[in-house]
Amino acid sequence: MPMAESSAEYLKKVARSASSPPGAGPQSAVRPDVSPAPDIPDQPSQLGPLPLVLRQPASDDQKVGRDRRGGRPGVRAIILCCLICLPLAAVVAWALTTALAQQQKPADAKPAVPARTAPAAPPKSQSQQAQQQQQPSLPVSTEQALYLIRSTLLTLNDANRSGNYTVLRDLAAPDFQTRNTAADLSQIFSDLRRRNFDLYGAALLAPQLTTLPVLDQRGFLRFAGYFPTRPQQITFDLLFQNVANQWRLFGVAITTPEAPVAGR
Repeated sequence: MPMAESSAEYLKKVARSASSPPGAGPQSAVRPDVSPAPDIPDQPSQLGPLPLVLRQPASDDQKVGRDRRGGRPGVRAIILCCLICLPLAAVVAWALTTALAQQQKPADAKPAVPARTAPAAPPKSQSQQAQQQQQPSLPVSTEQALYLIRSTLLTLNDANRSGNYTVLRDLAAPDFQTRNTAADLSQIFSDLRRRNFDLYGAALLAPQLTTLPVLDQRGFLRFAGYFPTRPQQITFDLLFQNVANQWRLFGVAITTPEAPVAGR
């Protein structure tokens, strides 16, 4: 290469001039044995100068964007700690408030007010006690008495309409069956059957008892009263016998007097 050769020659000249003493001519000078210097390649001349890479300074917009993307990790850590600590602080404050309130409740509790007792009933007078002792206890309830009266009169009404008194006889007490046959009952109630008198009013109206249901000396249960039908009333007098804890018909008497005129 031309540049490499010129450099080598220049070095040789410098070396010869340095080895010769000053003032000496070319004849008297002893030329030292100088071997030729090896050709050293000029690396910079072969490769050329290395390029310098220069970076331009970042602009303000680029700095702001870099700060927004990842800058200041300490600020983010502080914000994260605040978000975690605030709910914990709220829970602790609530727990403390609840504990204090529970501790203050026994001190602030009001004394229990004694329950008011109902005033005692005034003592009954001697006359009221005597009346209660004089009133006999009913052998049957009002509902049971109403059932016995109505069922007997309605069964008799069916027998009068059909002319068959067998059912009425079979439902009665054994002593009643012994003393009365179906033919006997047909003759006894022939007047009601002849007049075609309807006893169905017993199912619509409430009976009016003239005497309270009582037990006689023989243990029979008696009902006496009437049904306020018009123009004729239905007056009844019934007697029942207790057979195997069931009240069964033992005697019956039915009359139909004229109903009293209203206002008299």
